[in-house]
Amino acid sequence: MEDSGGETAKEKFKSWVDDMDSAYNDACNHTSEKGKPALEELLEYEAGIVPKEYAGDENVRAALAKSGVISELWRYEILDFADRFADAGGDTRAYLWKVPSTRDDMFKSAVHAVELAYVFNSLGNNIYAGEVDPKVAAKVRESWVNFAKTGDPSVDGVEWKPYKTDVRDTMVIERDGWECVPDPSKAARELLVRAFGDDPYHVW
Repeated sequence: MEDSGGETAKEKFKSWVDDMDSAYNDACNHTSEKGKPALEELLEYEAGIVPKEYAGDENVRAALAKSGVISELWRYEILDFADRFADAGGDTRAYLWKVPSTRDDMFKSAVHAVELAYVFNSLGNNIYAGEVDPKVAAKVRESWVNFAKTGDPSVDGVEWKPYKTDVRDTMVIERDGWECVPDPSKAARELLVRAFGDDPYHVW
């Protein structure tokens, strides 16, 4: 909610809820009647994985579920670009960041931009990340530097495989470990394919 409008926490929360409602409704308006059930199924799934500590507040639960859908829509759009680049012969690497923010006003989620403090070693800059784990930050920096130097971001015995559209290998980055796995967003992606076909909805 850091970037939401308003001065007080209450105002920022309302602005964030309104933004999530607006974004989800706009996505619904950009799909067909045939596609809407798939989007609704994704929303129901996202509502089901809201952490218990937040699920008791219906406003928070609904906004977090819609935020999850928007995140998956954005990932779907980004992976569409990755598919095109990989199919053209580009050396593409994908990651799914799952190290959450420690901030309560971020609902302890892996929000957009949470990884910036890790990548740029801004351990005291907690605008999104909250308390940054220095060991994770060191590993992230090593990986990003390796990629810049050699084109291979593999680190500490963890192979970061190239992204190919037939497998979609993606590095899942968590606090307790990294693992390169095939197509970790498959369930959401397939629902979004049903909702939007080969024309991904553009969130921003």
